[in-house]
Amino acid sequence: MDEVASEIKSKGPSQRTLGCGLLVVLMIGLPAAGLGLWWKQSSDAVVAAFEAQEALAAEEFKPVYDKLDEAIAAPAYDLDKTVRVLHEVDMALAEKDSLHDYLMALSTQDYRDVAPEVLEARKEVLDVLMRLYAKQVEAEDQAAMWEVTSELLLSTLSVVSVSADANLVSPSGAMSVDREQAQGLLNDLKERQATRHQLVIDINQMEHELLEALYNTSQVYHRYHEEWEQLAILRDRSYLAAHNGDWAAAQASAELAIEKAPMEREAHLIAALARIELGNIEDAPAVLDMLSGYVEEHPDRSAPAFLLMGVLHQRSGDSKEALLAFQQSAAYYPKQAEQLTDMLDPYRSRSFLNQSREGGFIVELYKSTMLGAGYFSPDLQMARMMFEQGDDEGAKAKVLDHFAR
Repeated sequence: MDEVASEIKSKGPSQRTLGCGLLVVLMIGLPAAGLGLWWKQSSDAVVAAFEAQEALAAEEFKPVYDKLDEAIAAPAYDLDKTVRVLHEVDMALAEKDSLHDYLMALSTQDYRDVAPEVLEARKEVLDVLMRLYAKQVEAEDQAAMWEVTSELLLSTLSVVSVSADANLVSPSGAMSVDREQAQGLLNDLKERQATRHQLVIDINQMEHELLEALYNTSQVYHRYHEEWEQLAILRDRSYLAAHNGDWAAAQASAELAIEKAPMEREAHLIAALARIELGNIEDAPAVLDMLSGYVEEHPDRSAPAFLLMGVLHQRSGDSKEALLAFQQSAAYYPKQAEQLTDMLDPYRSRSFLNQSREGGFIVELYKSTMLGAGYFSPDLQMARMMFEQGDDEGAKAKVLDHFAR
């Protein structure tokens, strides 16, 4: 630059004027070129950061999508399993501190036999979350995005109303989401994150899709929970009839429950119990087929079915087969305790059962079926059989085994 200035001074006035103009152009042009290069590099860095975040979002969501897509392909569903998974997924939503941890929990969930409509609704929410997450490059924005969306989903579930047509006997009222209240919740959450300008902008752009996905999820959730409640009413009636020794009524209610939910487990066991206690010898082969089918479909929850097989064989006079079935039930109950009692999860939402003596009858009979107590204790059934055969010492030992277990 100094050489250029010296050269200008050595020239004439007109040349010096032209030279000064050249110097000004150089002085302005060189920084501008540098600024342009810096701007291009910065823009390239921003684009690269967003592309990297989009790739990361797709990678993190893929394991969940794969499991959901696999389960959605199966049309049949287990209503008990569907409600339990809904509870577990929502529990993870409330307990996990980040979207990453939530996705990890979802990717390890077993979605087999869950209603496809439920999975489709949850996937719709995940689609919106993935696109929103893909826009958040900063870790602080990602954390704020999770706080907003997780709280919004849990809150939206709480603003679903049931029409006045619903009642305890027929809880079939129409479900509707209070959209105004849900919108208010979202506005409040956005205000709390007002300093996250880009996040609020991104949420505003996807607000309609996010709320629609949440509305759909809430309605599907409550529709299946209502269906489960209707199933529970039939099973409760069968449990109470069994407690009263009204085996015909127990069978009738259990079979209605099976008709409503063919893949459920509890009513199948109650129906078999009722048919055994009704004592129709000609019905024994059909009951045995029913229990064998249960074992085949639910090998990890087979202990109660083997117990009932043992009772059936004993009533039919086949003590050897009865003993084998009781022994198999006794061997499996400890191993299957976790899986069997896991079925209790939906009952936690029906805590009102513990507030009355009659509700307690339902819960206790359910627990005894799942844990091998009372009638469903293989040790007590073997003890009874041994007493009848005159083996008092063996019978006493089995009673002790029952209490030890």
